[in-house]
Order: sequence, then C-alpha cells, then structure tokens
Amino acid sequence: MNKLRERREVLLGKEVHRRASLDGLGTLAAALTYSAFLSLLPLVLLGLSVAGFLLAGDPGRQASWRAHLTGSIPGLAPLIGRNLTAVVDGRIGTGIVGLIGVVWTASGLASSASHALGLVFRTARPGPVRRRLDALASMAGLGALGLVSIAITSFATGWNASDAIGVSLRVLGVAAGFAVDLGFFLAVYRALTPGRGPSFRGHLPGAALMAFGWTLLKLAGSWYTIRVATHATALYGTVGGVFGLLAILSIAARIFLYGAELSAVLAEEH
Repeated sequence: MNKLRERREVLLGKEVHRRASLDGLGTLAAALTYSAFLSLLPLVLLGLSVAGFLLAGDPGRQASWRAHLTGSIPGLAPLIGRNLTAVVDGRIGTGIVGLIGVVWTASGLASSASHALGLVFRTARPGPVRRRLDALASMAGLGALGLVSIAITSFATGWNASDAIGVSLRVLGVAAGFAVDLGFFLAVYRALTPGRGPSFRGHLPGAALMAFGWTLLKLAGSWYTIRVATHATALYGTVGGVFGLLAILSIAARIFLYGAELSAVLAEEH
C-alpha cells in the first residue's frame, strides 16, 4: 500500500511538472515577480508612513514595528534598513505616494495573477482592460485580508523568550500564521481565477502548498536574503539587497503557480 502511495505521489509530481512546463511557468513566474516587486515598494512606503504617524517620536517602537513587518514579508530588511528614519520624517508625502502606488501596482499584480491562473485552469481570460477592472474590484477585499494576515502573523511570531513557554508560543504562532495564510491564499486563488474556476475546496491543495511554502520563506527568508545580498553586494554595491528580495519573490511566485497547477491536475482527475 505504501509503495502504491509513493508511486501515486511521484506520478502526481511528474504530471504537475509536465503541465507547468507546458504552460510556460517560468515566464509566468517572472511576470508575477516583476509585478510583486513593483507593488511591494509602495506598500512598504505606505506602511512606514502610517508607522510614522502612529509612532512619531518613539524610535524604539518604530524599530520594533519594522522588525515585525520584515519578519512577516521576508526580504524587506535590506531595503528598509537605514532608510527608515528618512521615510518617517517625510511621512505625509510618503503616504500619498505610497497610497497612489499601492492602488495602481497592486491592481497590476492582481491582473497578472488572474491572467496566469486563467491559463493554468484553462478558463476564459478577459481582455487586459476588463482584467484590470476586475483586479481593482477584488483588490480591496484581498488587501484587507492580507493586512490581517500580516498583523496576526507578526503578533503570533513576536515572542522572543527562550524558555519553554516562549518556544511553545513561537511554535503556536507559526501554526497560527500558517492557518491565516492558508485562508488568505485560498481567497486569493478563488477570487483571482477568472471564469468558472474550481471551488474553494478545489483550490485547497494549491493554497495549502502555497501557505506551507510561504511559511518556510518567512522562517528562512532572512537568512537566505542576507546570504544572497552579501554575495551580490560584493559585485553590485548597495543594490545587493534588491537581488535578495527578488530571489525571495521569484521563489514565492513559482510556489504560487505550482500550487495552482497542483489544484488544476487534481481537479481534472476528478
């Protein structure tokens, strides 16, 4: 029975990889990475602007808030770094630019994800104008869910105690973060798949894979980013941190698309 199960899992993995190659997953992942990178920077500016208003005159709490943010979104630390004070000082202009940038770039990210999911699930894909309008419509709800996910994950994983209770709380925090991410990515897959895509239940395998991969990236992302940025900085100077963030986003985009391919293969089998 175990041999049959292992054979089944191997065959499923091969079919997912074959389908991903057929769909040009590398090209789709590159487009998603580019869109995610463009949307992430205005989001960071907006978040830092809000922190500047709420935590003005309290550098200690600003640093703590920054640590929570970079822990929830791996790869941000090298980009924020020493720029935090300057951004907070100009928080009004930063907030305006960040808000406008978030609306436009986040809708572009949602549009790119919707196009990729339509290709993966073989559903009708609307034109670019309709896709952007649909992305704008779904962006508010998904954005709110994303902020809740980041807030809960940041709170749950913010325990620094090294005793048994602290370690237990961190483990529970990681588990809670995974559960929140699972619900968030499940909503993302369902909302951004155009046409008559799978139900929530049909998207569950892909959402579970994405949530698991995102959890691993959050746990190992800082180490990986520092490693990539260190090597890149020796060659490219101060932009080395950008390469580390792009590496993290590229991995996340591939996991996201492989999750969709997994759900598509299982849906076709049934």
